[in-house]
Order: sequence, then structure tokens, then C-alpha cells
Amino acid sequence: MPNRIDHLILGALTSGGVYLGCKFLKGEKPTLVGLVSTSAVGAGSAALPDLLEPAVSPNHRAGFHSWLALGVLGVSSAAIAKSELSEEAKLGILSFAGGYSSHLIADAMTPKGLPLSA
Repeated sequence: MPNRIDHLILGALTSGGVYLGCKFLKGEKPTLVGLVSTSAVGAGSAALPDLLEPAVSPNHRAGFHSWLALGVLGVSSAAIAKSELSEEAKLGILSFAGGYSSHLIADAMTPKGLPLSA
């Protein structure tokens, strides 16, 4: 079962990958500041599900730890990527979604899995 440190590391790596992927697709050169800042956003958002629904029992997973939440993040991310927002705003939001999603996907791989919804 992933612990807090595992979630932070996975969130940072996922969001760093989002940043690098976005820069690659745009043909832009990534920066260290951009990579570190998006990775930090991802680590923070990867911690969020357990702050919203603390792991005080094996059955703590509900709405914020669900397939529904993951689906909402996916659909929202697709809409954000196609939106008229600035590239910096898009990267921030997609980094947040990447980190949060990494937490849910990691939890989905455990024997307990994720509920469909709350």
C-alpha cells in the first residue's frame, strides 16, 4: 500500500512528466524552474486525497478516492488543455491534476482498490 512519501514522489514525478511532455509537444525548451515548480505542485496535490479523506480506517476511500473523481480529473484536464487559458495556467492545472490522479491510480493498484463513487 502506498504511503505518504510514495504518493509525494509519484505525484512529483507525474507532474514533472506532464511539464516535460507539454514542453516537448510545443517544441519549447524546459527550464529547471518550470520542472521544479510543476513537480512541487504535483507532490502537493498527490497528498490532497488523504487530507480530504484521511486514512483512519481501511475503508476511508469515498468520493475523493474514487473512479468518478479520476474521471472528472481526466475530462477536466482535456477541456483545460484545449482552453484559451495561458500556457502557465494550463501547466499549473494539469500538474495539479497529474499529481492528484497519480494518488488515485496508485491506490487503485492496491487490493482495496477504488470505489466507483462516494
